[in-house]
Amino acid sequence: MSVFRDRLKLIMSERNMSQAELCRLTGIPKSAVNQYLSDRFQPRQGRTEIICRALDVNPAWLMGLDDVRCGFHEKGVSCILTEDEFTLISAYRGDPATRRKLRFIINKLETDNLAFRAAKSHDGKVAPTFEELSDERMRLLIKTPETDEDL
Repeated sequence: MSVFRDRLKLIMSERNMSQAELCRLTGIPKSAVNQYLSDRFQPRQGRTEIICRALDVNPAWLMGLDDVRCGFHEKGVSCILTEDEFTLISAYRGDPATRRKLRFIINKLETDNLAFRAAKSHDGKVAPTFEELSDERMRLLIKTPETDEDL
């Protein structure tokens, strides 16, 4: 199995891009793109860069040499995104419900006096959640041992 072919198919699918559209954007003949997708050939460096610019991916990622997927941007500057970061961004952009949830978390993380209650209360009435604390409660929480070993 070719990493190049698999990643090329993956990114084209994610971008909803046909072979014809890739050919139009890159100027590469359809027969050549077809050979790349059927794993008969891999493009030379020049064509790989052209394809990566059209798909906005890192050439090393497309060739299977790197996990950093994000590629070229307007001024030829590459950003550095891990697969997890790319997945989060894709989820944020692609699904309104996920976007609302992530926005909620981002807003909560921007609050200074925020603590996460990881366990339910003894009576089960308070679920795990973010909770804003007063300055005094935050100071007490910071001083509190985290585990029995810390006592």
